[in-house]
Amino acid sequence: GADVAARLRPEIGSAFVASHSVAGSTGLPHAETPYRVVGVLGRTGTAIDRLVLSEVASYSKLQPAL
Repeated sequence: GADVAARLRPEIGSAFVASHSVAGSTGLPHAETPYRVVGVLGRTGTAIDRLVLSEVASYSKLQPAL
């Protein structure tokens, strides 16, 4: 989203590693599955401005095996 882009200044084609956390804990990075920036959304004035969006299928690659 627009807020994320303004703060991080991603370039189209650049890669980044996702991480996630729960309420103040430090998240674990997923270095083995980097994401590539393919576009930046324009400002919407909604919560989407604060999100990094990815395809649903990529989420399963980040989940640890149970």
